[in-house]
Amino acid sequence: MSATKHVTFIGLGSMGTALATLLLKDNYRVTVWNRSPEKARVLVELGATRLDDPAEAIQRSDVVVVCVTNYESARSVLRDTGVEQALSGKTLIQLSTGTPLDATEDEAWARAKGIGYVDGAIMVTPSQMGSAEAVILASAEPELFAQVEPVLKILAPNTVFTGAKASAASALDLAFLSYFFSALIGFAHAARICEAEGLDIQGFGAMIRDWSPAIGTIMQQCSVAIAADKYANTQSSLETCYHGLELIARQAREAQVSRALPDFATALFKAGMSQGLAKEDGAAIFKVLAA
Repeated sequence: MSATKHVTFIGLGSMGTALATLLLKDNYRVTVWNRSPEKARVLVELGATRLDDPAEAIQRSDVVVVCVTNYESARSVLRDTGVEQALSGKTLIQLSTGTPLDATEDEAWARAKGIGYVDGAIMVTPSQMGSAEAVILASAEPELFAQVEPVLKILAPNTVFTGAKASAASALDLAFLSYFFSALIGFAHAARICEAEGLDIQGFGAMIRDWSPAIGTIMQQCSVAIAADKYANTQSSLETCYHGLELIARQAREAQVSRALPDFATALFKAGMSQGLAKEDGAAIFKVLAA
């Protein structure tokens, strides 16, 4: 059995458990460690080996996956002298959640300790892992990524290699979450509009699903304008966007629903107007968000 067919997992929350289960089902040997031993019970029943000492668990495998709440929690385990010694010469796949700076610092630590480092960001929920829609973003030196790619592909068939820069996966994760959470808040406000007018909220959700490709095209067009810093060619100016937001704010007043979202967005676009961006493409709101 090759070295990569034996993987150690540090952290058995809902995501870590889902990942370890997938490898067990693919006939991998899996060793696990978790602060709360009882969380390993199901995995042990599936054939995993549970050990009480993280350093001993790490010594069992050449590939170690850590999936805990955040990098701080991971460091509380990994920065122990005995654990660092056990990790030396092995490959660590970091799947905890953090910032690009976290990833950069962990990669520097790993290099200093002789540890191969792969920084990953999981883009879906535990129940989606292993499915055709599962995505992991992974940053690592190309040869190191090639070594662990078979493992990552079992966990997420759509694993994406984001390059050698350690912070890339984390940055793209936060970029996506920025878009997603903004869209989630926008949808919640949209649902309030539908509710106020007695419209079918589920039906509106289906419409959004069907419109998603067109919305994606618009976002791609925005990315081209922002990357080139050219906003003159516009089909929807910043001023037009501002007036649309004014209508959303007016409806909120009339329907007596929260104005938190339209007031926030209107203020941003109004700032763009005051900076002389009125006739530029709506993507020019990017300029307003500069520090």
